[in-house]
Amino acid sequence: MTNYKIEKYTAMVIQPAVTVARTRADIQKNLERVCKLIDFGVGYFWERPVRLIVLPEYFLQGVTTPGRGEAGL
Repeated sequence: MTNYKIEKYTAMVIQPAVTVARTRADIQKNLERVCKLIDFGVGYFWERPVRLIVLPEYFLQGVTTPGRGEAGL
């Protein structure tokens, strides 16, 4: 077994506000928001490189209850 040092790094967890997507433009809006949050986080944690970014399920399209739409949540 090889002994090697693992360099310290930052793991960033993002829980963005998400618009339930009804069009491709809604998905683009969600994607742009997440990209801005990633850019901010990478710049904020400049002392240690960000090597892991965790995003929730449905962060691009939002989640709805089948047959009930966003109003049914």
